[in-house]
Amino acid sequence: MKQITIISTKILTLIVLFSTLVSCEKDKDLSFFEKQYPLQSPWQSVNDFENAVIGSYWLLSGNDAAKNPFVNQRLALDASSDGFYWNANFQGDGQCAEIYNRNNEVNISYIDNAFANNYMILGTTTDAINFLETGENNNPYPFDINKSQVPRLEGELRFVRAYTWWMLSTLYLPPYLKGGENSDKVIPWLEKIPSGFEEAIKGQLATTQQIYDVMVSDLEKAITILPEKFDATKHHASYKYGRANKYAAMALLSRVYLQMNEFDKAKKLCDDIISYAESSSYYTLSGDPINAFNTNTGVEGAGIEVIWFYLQYDGDGVGSWKNQWVAERFSRSRRTGDNHSGRALSCSDSFLETVGWQDPTTKEPTVDALADKRYNQLYHRYLPSTSKPAGYATPDDGIYETQFTTNRAYVWGDKYYRAKSNRLKTNIPMIRLAEIYLTRAILRMKAADTAGATADINKVRTRAGLTALAAVTENNIHNERWKELNFEGDRVYYLRALHIDIPNGDRGAGVEAWDSPKWQWKVLARETELNEAYR
Repeated sequence: MKQITIISTKILTLIVLFSTLVSCEKDKDLSFFEKQYPLQSPWQSVNDFENAVIGSYWLLSGNDAAKNPFVNQRLALDASSDGFYWNANFQGDGQCAEIYNRNNEVNISYIDNAFANNYMILGTTTDAINFLETGENNNPYPFDINKSQVPRLEGELRFVRAYTWWMLSTLYLPPYLKGGENSDKVIPWLEKIPSGFEEAIKGQLATTQQIYDVMVSDLEKAITILPEKFDATKHHASYKYGRANKYAAMALLSRVYLQMNEFDKAKKLCDDIISYAESSSYYTLSGDPINAFNTNTGVEGAGIEVIWFYLQYDGDGVGSWKNQWVAERFSRSRRTGDNHSGRALSCSDSFLETVGWQDPTTKEPTVDALADKRYNQLYHRYLPSTSKPAGYATPDDGIYETQFTTNRAYVWGDKYYRAKSNRLKTNIPMIRLAEIYLTRAILRMKAADTAGATADINKVRTRAGLTALAAVTENNIHNERWKELNFEGDRVYYLRALHIDIPNGDRGAGVEAWDSPKWQWKVLARETELNEAYR
């Protein structure tokens, strides 16, 4: 990382302090470690403060490639869904098997990494927001030439903080019950950085209601102060690259409201996003599905689908890029070449057959699959290795499964490492316009607006090269969303939001109830051991 100032000096100091203290026995004299002088703010100007915001995005990628919180969240949500198949022939990652088997009684490193790094993000964003609140009207820079940028920076911080709480909510919290108490206390509450070890171990746990309240509050505020899009005459140059605008905040709030069963509020947000997209053509489904996944540069401007993406390196050169290699576990692996087969988790037969992409008898792709641009562009089917001709000269040409001796034909997700050059730095779409149409479709259907729901689904189908449907059912909507968003961490939280039990998929017959505690993963062991709130 080129500039350490992207993260608050105060936070880094406390992280070091805490790491040192937890290695000591509790009865040792810790007075040596107490701060003698208050730390000075590293944010002496608006330009300095811009680095705090850049740092909050950078932390979304974790400390190293194995600790990317949003990729790890996607792995946990999708691997535990009915859309994936665990490849028992792959012996390199038992942690994926634990997730696939929905074993939430043990700590799993990928999920633990998501927990730890999400709390680093919460610390960074909360510290910066608290600093802003020391100034009149949330602006401690009343005489800075760039003072007009502060509302945007606050909006971005609130967006990133809300996104972080949202990720944690999908992994650890019981479902939000509209009209319920939502008083469960599962994960730590963080409203300021602890001043030292003794304060850190006396933390409080947040209720489910508290967490949803802060998400809603942060996003409502962000919507009012974030710009609609990048303006080179007004904004810092890096704001062009993978940073949140008003519509990203609206889209995230629609997800939160969906979880809360505040369907009218969620639909209104989708209406507003789609209205802007269709009137301005700034966001559009006019391009092929692959267009959201095959770039490694900053993309901003009319004619794109992606409302918010994660850039693997910051646009103005601050910070270093981060590899999302955990995605190899649930993706065709393209890190080092075009034709490598996948790793641990591929499409389940249950997914392929439910959505109509695979014949349940022959296991061959259907006519519908072969006509669908998504199947052709964003999924990849390997033939069984046992069908490979004797003496086959090219061992890795993208046709035959090469890592495992198996009679199974594998269909891998192929949404990661898709850039045409330097695919390690491929952008990761985080929120896409297709999701907004699909969310509005189910909300319209629940409001008995079948015609409206059908129109929204046909928007997505038409982009995929398919014929329009005359009228949709709820199952049509669920399946269209599954085809569109599989391998993007959507399935489990979408079904749980609608109070639909999650099928077991290729694990066998049966379902796991939408409100089952199986969907609440085990909290990081170090946290439960040290935080007195868990005792």
